[in-house]
Order: sequence, then structure tokens, then C-alpha cells
Amino acid sequence: MKEVKIKVPEPKDFISEKALLHFMNAYREFLLGIKELVDFAIEKAIEVERKGEVKKIEIE
Repeated sequence: MKEVKIKVPEPKDFISEKALLHFMNAYREFLLGIKELVDFAIEKAIEVERKGEVKKIEIE
């Protein structure tokens, strides 16, 4: 059996460290934005529940 080696480039091969740092920070900010959306939706649901605006219905 013949062995084949494939070289896969790493990010440092085509992106500078400074650019990579910017991309990682942007990704972090994106995740923080998504977290904020989820937190807001949870707080809104809790607020609606506290006000009693949620009506339970019975489904047959």
C-alpha cells in the first residue's frame, strides 16, 4: 500500500497574526451579540409571565 501525504495550510500561512486577531475578536463579539439576544428574549418572557399576560389554554 502506498502512503500519500497531503499538506493542509494553516491560517498563519495566508493570514497575518494581526488579521487573525481581528477575526477572532469579531467572532467573539458576534457570539456576545447572540448571547444578548437570547438573554433579552428570556427577560422578556419572564416579564410577560410576571404580568400575568400569559393565558393557559386547554387543548383537547
